[in-house]
Amino acid sequence: MTPQDYEDFNLQWQREFFAPPFIALSACCTGYDSRDIVLRVCLMSAEGEVLLSSLIQPPKTKPIQKEWLDQLSCSKDELKNAPDYQSVRNQLKTFCKGKNVIVLSRWIMTVFDQTADRTGGNKLKIIMHDLHSIEYNVTKQPCEHLGFQSLIPAPESDALAICGNIVERMQKLAAVVSTI
Repeated sequence: MTPQDYEDFNLQWQREFFAPPFIALSACCTGYDSRDIVLRVCLMSAEGEVLLSSLIQPPKTKPIQKEWLDQLSCSKDELKNAPDYQSVRNQLKTFCKGKNVIVLSRWIMTVFDQTADRTGGNKLKIIMHDLHSIEYNVTKQPCEHLGFQSLIPAPESDALAICGNIVERMQKLAAVVSTI
């Protein structure tokens, strides 16, 4: 493959990649290490429509902590009565089928696997693309970082704001790619 062939292939891939449908996925987790799990998930379409916003019940082996409730802006009963990981996983698989799933950070991909391991559920097994790598691939510059992270427990408004930010940034990148 010549350098020009590679550039042509990369440009074609970028144009196809940014064409809808893509979905923004935001997940809020209990923390930053290998014992942590997903507690909230949000999905948003390329048009900004909220497709899914749900708390996820922690496994019985991981007692609910007060700090999670404060950060998630929910009650203990709401978290205890939330759907389990397997139910939310099944909804995610349905919504994500045949679409490019965009997440803010690669770490989210890992924490979904950790959640499956901790709950005895099946792994999500969808292909996720992280926004930071996509932005760098298109702009060849380090991406801007958000003022908040999607990796810790957060209220629904924050999780939806992260999805909205991913959608907005993907739309801007699509406009750049379309002019190349």
